[in-house]
Amino acid sequence: MQDRCRRRCKMIANGLRRWAVLMLLCAALQAHAGANFVIVAGQGFDDDTPADPVAGNPGTTLGAQRQYVFQKATDQWGAVLNSIVPIRVEASMEPDQCSGNSAVLGSGFPLSLYADFAPEALADTWYVIAQANAMAFGDLDPTHNDITISMNSDIDNGCLTGTTGWWYGVDAAVPVPGDKIPLLPLVVKRLAHGLGFISLTDPSSGEFCCDDNQRPDVWSWYMRDAATGKRWVEMDGSERFDSASNDPNLTWVGKNANRMQGAYLGAALLLTVNSPAAIAGSNPVAMPDFGPGLPKSGITGSLVLVTDGDTSGGGTINDACQPLTNAAQVTGKIALVERGACQFVIKVKNAQNAGARAVIVQNNVDPDLPPLGGTDPTITIATVGITQALGTSLRANLAGGVNLTVGDPTKLAGTQGGFLRLNAPNPANFKLVNSMFTADMFPNLLMQENRYISRRMLTGFDITLDLLKDIGWSTNPDQIVHADGFDANPCPFVVP
Repeated sequence: MQDRCRRRCKMIANGLRRWAVLMLLCAALQAHAGANFVIVAGQGFDDDTPADPVAGNPGTTLGAQRQYVFQKATDQWGAVLNSIVPIRVEASMEPDQCSGNSAVLGSGFPLSLYADFAPEALADTWYVIAQANAMAFGDLDPTHNDITISMNSDIDNGCLTGTTGWWYGVDAAVPVPGDKIPLLPLVVKRLAHGLGFISLTDPSSGEFCCDDNQRPDVWSWYMRDAATGKRWVEMDGSERFDSASNDPNLTWVGKNANRMQGAYLGAALLLTVNSPAAIAGSNPVAMPDFGPGLPKSGITGSLVLVTDGDTSGGGTINDACQPLTNAAQVTGKIALVERGACQFVIKVKNAQNAGARAVIVQNNVDPDLPPLGGTDPTITIATVGITQALGTSLRANLAGGVNLTVGDPTKLAGTQGGFLRLNAPNPANFKLVNSMFTADMFPNLLMQENRYISRRMLTGFDITLDLLKDIGWSTNPDQIVHADGFDANPCPFVVP
C-alpha cells in the first residue's frame, strides 16, 4: 500500500512539474506573441541609384526601397507566427538568369534542418531551422543564419520582355503598373519556403534528403497521392518519384489548410458545354488577373458572339474592342469575344457595359489558352479564356443555340477528392516542384505555381498560413499547434 502511494505521489509530482513547464512555455509564448525577423542585408541593398518614393515605400534610393520591401515582408510574417527566437534572414538582390520571356525571379531556402529537438516534433523527421527553433523555445544553431533569399536584380534592367523592372510599392490600394512585377509578394513567398513551406524530397529520384537514414521531412507526412492512397512517408523512393509528377493526384491532407479551402477557392476551372449534345463535354479554361473570379455555383447560360461593327486597328467585328452593336442580344447572356487588337480589360468592359453575365475569350493561336493579363478594378463579371479550337467549335454551333456552364460547381478549383492539390507537373524538373499549390487554384493563392500578381498578397495571407499550422507552426492568436495538424488548447493544464 505504501509503495502504491509513493508511486502515486511520484506520478503527481512529475505531473505537476510537467504542468509547471507548460505554464512557463505558455507564458513565454504569450509574452512574445509574434516573431522577430532580422535581415542580414547583402548585395543590392547598398545601390544608391536615386528613386522616387512609391506606393507606401518611402525609400529614395533603389537599395533603400529594396530593403524596405524585405522589411515589410518579414514584418508581415512576424505578425502571424510565434517564435521567441529571432529569425535571421540572409537577403540580397543579385543578377540572375533573365532573357526574353524567361527569367529566374528569385529563390528562398532554409539554411539548415533539425530532427528530434522537441517533444512536439514528429520523431525522426526533419524540420527547417526557423520552425525547429520556435518549437524548441531556443536557438539550436546560434552561430548561423536561418533563411537565405536572393531576388534577381536584373529585372530592374528590363531584361524580361514586357517588363521594365520591379515594383517596390507596398500599398495594396495602388494598382500595380502593367510593366512592373511587384516584389513584395514574391519576397513573402520565398520567406514561406524558408519557414517550412517546402518539400525536401528530391523529385528527380524520390529519395528523402540529408542523411543515409532516409528520414522524411515534416512536409512528407501530409503529402498524399490520391491514386494510390498513400502518404509520402508510406512510400519508397520509386513511388515518391512517380507521385511527384502524378498531377492531379498529389494532394495535401493537413486538416487546418483543407478546412479553409471554401473560404478562398472558387469553382473548378472548367467550361462545360451542356448543349448541343454533339459538342457536350468539359474543357480547361484560363483565368485572368482581373475581375471577381468564378462563383462557387458556376455560371450557366446561353452563349452569344459579340459584334462591335468596327475593324479598325487590324481587329474584327467580334473582338469587342469598341462598344457592342448587339447589346440587346448580349444582355443576360455569356459573351464570346475574340482575342487581339486591344487589351483584355477593354473587351470585357465593353461586354459588361452591354449587360453580359460573363465573358469567354477565344484565343487566336492554338493549342494554348490565352494569358489574360490586365488591371481594371471596375470589372465585376467573370472572364475565362479558351483555346482557338474550342472557340471555333462553339461558333459553328451558335445557330442552333449553345448552353454552357463556366466553372464546375461540384468541386473547388485546385482540389481533388476534397483535398488541396499540390504542384505536380510531368516531368518534375526542378527542386521546388512539389513545394507549391497547383496553378489550377483560383482566386490566386500566395504559394501557387505561376501566380505572382495578386493584390491580396500585398495585405495578408491565405491558406498558406493554415498549411504552416498543419506542420506545427504556432500562429497568432496565441496557440500551440500540434504536429498532427489539429489546433489545441494553448495551455492544456491537465495533470496525467
